[in-house]
Amino acid sequence: MSQFNNVLLLFVVLGALVDTPWAYLLPSDDFSVAVENDISGEDITVHCKSGDDDLGPHVLKTWEIFHWNFHGNFGGTTLYFCHVTTQDKSTRFDAFKYSKDRQRCSPKCTWKVQKSGILGFNKNDKNDVTINWP
Repeated sequence: MSQFNNVLLLFVVLGALVDTPWAYLLPSDDFSVAVENDISGEDITVHCKSGDDDLGPHVLKTWEIFHWNFHGNFGGTTLYFCHVTTQDKSTRFDAFKYSKDRQRCSPKCTWKVQKSGILGFNKNDKNDVTINWP
């Protein structure tokens, strides 16, 4: 089979999937993640990255927000993780993992860094994940 025929067959198969329950396996959504500093009077450092993108370190003053937008990858394996450092604590957490967050907080995942830990908020703006400091 020629390369053209292979590509054509791929498009036919993908087109058929779009009209089936399997379509959710094909990421086509745009997402947004926000990390907010909710610690009064204290700066934090947030450094987020994926396997492909390093978003660099960001120093957030109280109530400041670092956010980014992205498109889910074809395999449904998009993962962004963040390293958060306060004056006396540090931890790493998954800010967006396609397999759990596509439904949980699509199109926007919000994280609030607090003295007690990091709180995750779902698409209904309800706290549904709590990450305790180690």
